[in-house]
Amino acid sequence: GLIDLGNINPESTNLYLYLSADDKKALVVRKGTSKNKSILLSIDLTNNTKTEILSSQNFSSANFFDATGSKIIASLNDSTSPKLLILNASTGATEKTYNIDDAAKDIDVTKNFDKAVIAYSKKYANSAGLYDKTQDKVTRLDLAGSLLFDVDDVIIRNSFNLKGSR
Repeated sequence: GLIDLGNINPESTNLYLYLSADDKKALVVRKGTSKNKSILLSIDLTNNTKTEILSSQNFSSANFFDATGSKIIASLNDSTSPKLLILNASTGATEKTYNIDDAAKDIDVTKNFDKAVIAYSKKYANSAGLYDKTQDKVTRLDLAGSLLFDVDDVIIRNSFNLKGSR
C-alpha cells in the first residue's frame, strides 16, 4: 500500500532515502533549507507505519545505525553547538547525544555498524569525525589540506584505525 509521507516534495534535491540492511525499514530524510524545515521519517515497511523524528530540528544528515533499522545516527547543525545523536527509530527518542566539533555535511556507517564517519562542513571542512560505538566517543581526524577523500572511500575499507596502519 501507499504510505502518506506528508508535505514532502519528491522532486526536492534535499530528499534522501535509505533502506535498512534487512529491507524492513526505510528512512526518509529531507535536509532543511531556508524555505523548508528538516524532516526525518522512519518507516516500518512490514506494517506501513511511520514515525516522524526531529521535524523541528535543523539536522543535516542521518543514516541507519544497525542492520534492522532500529537505530538512527543523525547530526544536528546548531550553529553554536552541533551534535551527533543516536535515535530509536520506532519512538524517535534520543538515546545518546555527543557534542561534535563542527556542523556535519554527511554521515556514513561501516558495514558492521560499529563506526560512523562524519564529514564536517564548516570550520573543520578538511577534517572528519569518527564515531566508535565500542569506545562510545567521537574523535576528530585532521587531514592535510592537500589530501582529498570521499567518505565512501573510507567506509569501503571496513577496517581502519586512527594511525592509518590498516
